[in-house]
Amino acid sequence: MISQYQLDNGTTLAKATGLEFAACITSDDCMVMKSGKTVFDGPYDEAIDYMANYSTSGVRKNYVMLSDPGHGWLAVPIADIKSLGLTMQPVGEEYQMGTKRLTRFSYMKGAIAYLEEDCDYATFMQTAKEAGWGLSIIESFQEVTPIRTYQSLEL
Repeated sequence: MISQYQLDNGTTLAKATGLEFAACITSDDCMVMKSGKTVFDGPYDEAIDYMANYSTSGVRKNYVMLSDPGHGWLAVPIADIKSLGLTMQPVGEEYQMGTKRLTRFSYMKGAIAYLEEDCDYATFMQTAKEAGWGLSIIESFQEVTPIRTYQSLEL
């Protein structure tokens, strides 16, 4: 269960009660909590990296789904994408579900890929489930996200 609150000062508070995570995100800072204790406090991108890499066991993965009013992206470590054997769709090739290929409509910054919600999200989720991964998604909404300014995904 994900609960989100928009505070008067523009801060978004997202709480995933099942995972005991809370993220207080401003344009400059993000705080991640577990069991009432701060486990991370730092820049937005690093907090998303922390949350995306948090796992409760070897095959249980938690990811963050970031959305704005126009679109959504799943933040996934590029290492996870590569470990599943996903590759890039060749330029000019039409997208086909089930091919284990990602489109150039996703983005990346550092070691994190931001998989767009229409095609690449589904490809990743299907492949991860086929690999036996247990997946949990933490949802986070922002009015404005910097993701569209990141470079296109390359593997």
